[in-house]
Amino acid sequence: MGHPWRGKTVLITGAASGIGRALAGEMIARGARVWLADISESVAQVADQLGMNAKPLVFNVADLQLWQNAVDTVIEQDHHIDYLFNNAGIGFGCDSLHLSAEHYDRYIDVNIRGVTNGIALVYPLMAERGQGCIVNTASMGGLMPSALMSPYAMTKHAVVGLSESLRLEAQYKGVNVITLCPGSVNTAIFDSTGLTGLPVKKSIDLRSYAREKETSISPQEFATKALNDIEKNKTIIIYPKLMKILIWIYRYWPSLYIKLTKKNLEQELERLNAQ
Repeated sequence: MGHPWRGKTVLITGAASGIGRALAGEMIARGARVWLADISESVAQVADQLGMNAKPLVFNVADLQLWQNAVDTVIEQDHHIDYLFNNAGIGFGCDSLHLSAEHYDRYIDVNIRGVTNGIALVYPLMAERGQGCIVNTASMGGLMPSALMSPYAMTKHAVVGLSESLRLEAQYKGVNVITLCPGSVNTAIFDSTGLTGLPVKKSIDLRSYAREKETSISPQEFATKALNDIEKNKTIIIYPKLMKILIWIYRYWPSLYIKLTKKNLEQELERLNAQ
């Protein structure tokens, strides 16, 4: 069996923790050289922990010039980028009544603009070489409604739409485009608002909720399964597998999906109102 990751150059955003860190570690274990990007300076410590094939980049994915500087750094040292993982993202759960226009803007900046900036800069380089792969992290929230997470779902629907559409074009340039749609993965993304300086009233700890329902998997398990599927060039990658059932129900029997989610939604609204 070959080693598809050996000697490949990878750039991954949101790599200081969670899914991003797990993906980086797994790719390095499979032989890749990985540039770990994150807005948090802790990414340097993560890179040190992962060894000589891990290199840190600290920048805000919403800033195009900083993105350009990062890409220039990678190209200067490694000459090309084989895989781009647009993984950085923010999210939290709350009643949309408590969201301001600034909250929506922050979601758009990180979850959408962070992805489009990377694609705008790296996709032409891949197309010129006639090879490469772009992997965009969306979410289950990009495939079906997610009450109490409306702006998050909005941005993840955008990522799915962009990824699926670009995939059709990119195949003629020798570039693969793949969408990751994690469901309940035990990461810190939903532990707080994730919006520095923009607190929100009565937020929901969705991570704890997922643990209570015993529906979550670890970032490492997701990373291992996702990379195996990326090697097979699967279009949309969904884990845990249980989530595929929910998607099927929503797609073919939306009224049933609404009934199934209504009770949990009502309970969460009651909990929020009691805070």
